[in-house]
Amino acid sequence: MSENADDWDGDDWEWLMSLPETSEDESLAAYWDEFVEQANEPAVSWNPRALSERQATVEPDATNTVAESDWHYDDSGYYAYITLNGSREALQHHMAVLEKHGYECRRFEQSFRPANNGRRYDWYIRICRHDDSKPTRDELLKALGPLVRKSVTPTRQDVELLQRKMTRMEAANRQLADQVERVEAEARSLREQLLDTRAERSNLENDKAVLQSEVERLKEEIEERWDLIRWYSDRLYRMRTHREQKSEFRSQLESLTQQNREQSERLRHLSSRLAGLAAQEEAWEQEQQEFRELLQIQDDEIRTLKNRLAMVTAERDELLDAGFGWSQAVDDADEQGSYSGDLQPGTLAMLLSMTLPSIEFVNGSFDFIARELPDPRRCLRELYLLNSADVDGPRGERVESTRNWRERRFPTGQSNAGRIYFRRLSGGKVRVLVSDKKNQNLDIRRLQSDD
Repeated sequence: MSENADDWDGDDWEWLMSLPETSEDESLAAYWDEFVEQANEPAVSWNPRALSERQATVEPDATNTVAESDWHYDDSGYYAYITLNGSREALQHHMAVLEKHGYECRRFEQSFRPANNGRRYDWYIRICRHDDSKPTRDELLKALGPLVRKSVTPTRQDVELLQRKMTRMEAANRQLADQVERVEAEARSLREQLLDTRAERSNLENDKAVLQSEVERLKEEIEERWDLIRWYSDRLYRMRTHREQKSEFRSQLESLTQQNREQSERLRHLSSRLAGLAAQEEAWEQEQQEFRELLQIQDDEIRTLKNRLAMVTAERDELLDAGFGWSQAVDDADEQGSYSGDLQPGTLAMLLSMTLPSIEFVNGSFDFIARELPDPRRCLRELYLLNSADVDGPRGERVESTRNWRERRFPTGQSNAGRIYFRRLSGGKVRVLVSDKKNQNLDIRRLQSDD
């Protein structure tokens, strides 16, 4: 759809307001794969000099004039186009008058695509001045004079509103995706901490079991020593008259008593450590419970954000379908046996920038694909290969008179004259110009200036 509301007429406005609010969600690849073959009609032949000599003096009449509603000028892209309805005679008379007023008609053929105002026309003309600059609409209307009959021009408020909504939806989509990624990273960190806590608890339980076993053994050993002390005390009592033995027994008794004190102290130390481990185990159990609760909260937040992301994505897709009607175009192609898409250069630029992020397009590529290419599927497959491959990916023939540019050829639906000129940049980027053999000399001069 055109961004210039001055180019619309009443039919354009009715077409915009009749667009459906929703349509099926289809990917770009499925959209192109379902295109049907275009009719192989020969290009219109044209000799500008002979045409000027033959028709420059023809006066406007009903056969070579068109209403302003059947005439449209699009200078929103790199190239400028005139699209119109009418006979071949009206087309040739337009070009003759334009040539007479100093403009160059670089290319003209039957139109395969709707213009940027959404309407279809019989013919298109690529127009420019001798210095390759684009003329203005007023200049062209002044040159054509009575050949174009005036019509009405409506506003463009709803188009700008739709574009603002799409921009907001894309920004919200990216923001929610970033939030989901951050929350998932936090959840993974919490899960790792929980696993570490469980491993530490298992080690503490093992230490606790070892200490309990050691305490039981010490209790048994202390009991045995007390029995031995009682036995020595009894023996000492019976042997009071034997002083030497009494002294020895006393020494042994003192030694056993000291050992008993040491074992008792060790027992108290182990009991204190066991109590500390029990308290630490309780604290770790509480911390583990907090981790579980925090992990549950993070999981709930992830589910909420994913639901919001799905809603925003669905709303964005509905806006895309409402703005451009691609699903309906594919249904029409299946029924009629010919391509009926309404893809515009601005729409194509937005889609290819999202699906082919590694490619930088030279000005004019989107206009050529959307306006002049009868069947763009092979072109898009070549672009997909260039975007997906590394430096050892698809290669082409070197373009003469350039250092770094190469070219790949593809069928246009009518001939094998399609050309993709590309050169690889740093960081995995690829700079691309899409055109055809008819414009090769002009394209090579542009490539040399960008070499």
